[in-house]
Amino acid sequence: MYASVEDIRAASRNLDAIMSAPRSEIEAWGLEAKTIIDRFCGQDFNFEVHSTRIVRADGYILNFDKPISGDVSLISQTGTDITGPDVTERADGTRTLIFGDYFMYPGESYFLYKPSNRNFYPPSNPRNWAPDNLEITGDWGWAVSEADLVIRLANEIKDKYQSHRSSGVFHQAIDVVNVVSSPDADDLDSAITLLNELKVDISNHFLDLGFHCAVEEEAIDSGIATNLQTAMTLAEDVKHDFNLHIVNEPAHQCMELDHENHVYGSTSNPIMPPTIKIVFTRLVKRLAIRSNLDDTLQLNSPYVSELTGDGYTYNLNNGTLRNLLRPEDRELLWPYVSHGRIII
Repeated sequence: MYASVEDIRAASRNLDAIMSAPRSEIEAWGLEAKTIIDRFCGQDFNFEVHSTRIVRADGYILNFDKPISGDVSLISQTGTDITGPDVTERADGTRTLIFGDYFMYPGESYFLYKPSNRNFYPPSNPRNWAPDNLEITGDWGWAVSEADLVIRLANEIKDKYQSHRSSGVFHQAIDVVNVVSSPDADDLDSAITLLNELKVDISNHFLDLGFHCAVEEEAIDSGIATNLQTAMTLAEDVKHDFNLHIVNEPAHQCMELDHENHVYGSTSNPIMPPTIKIVFTRLVKRLAIRSNLDDTLQLNSPYVSELTGDGYTYNLNNGTLRNLLRPEDRELLWPYVSHGRIII
């Protein structure tokens, strides 16, 4: 799905085939629309959470078929390991990740890299660089919405915190006091509820000497979440402080530091480009018209173009429903057709 059911319905106020359809049917049309787009582009745009790809670096600029973001790590398979990241803020406010021999802008679909196994003279000539296979881990692709990112991050924090607090390896005793009672989030409202509880439970966990070797001074300073923006702020603050806590030496020096439960999600990942969402939503609308039983029975009743807003008058026997991907759709998708040099 390249747009949420809510996005599809919001763009289909005049189309009864969508507005009266159950969520499961819209999701089924969405999967079919996704297949049509993926087949045309030669790649999919799924949001891959913290997955690893092998990229062959044989030049100065590496292009990807999807942007990479979130907490990113990189290892050179043929040279020495590259450690990082260090985050620096530029004068224009943009943030750049620096990993030793390469740098990138989060959310971009390329980065600049200087292979580590170079053995040539002069070193300034990129043509002489030896190829290098890079193992890159991060969040690939575009999220459906910022709300979806908040939901994912809230659930990941809950999962990692529950795993951390219930471990007798990292604590003097298992924390059975500061247990999260809120269920996993499945929408923005439930994510806000979960984050507000996590703020309290995790803060109390930090301060409890019954489980730690020392009281931790780290505090979750953000206020409670009430909407999307405050939920994003709180989620990032809880993530940041929790990641510091699990490797805090004074708090865990009498036991072991927790290197297993790092939270990797981010609310700053790029969102699905509007052009892909537009084409995707158009396809779902056409599929809805084609699938609607009453519409199928009325073969001689054409559909006015205003229903989908794509300039076509629909008729089930004039081809406008058989050719689901229009020329204007192909023009919008063209920048995303089979570019990038990812090898897996």
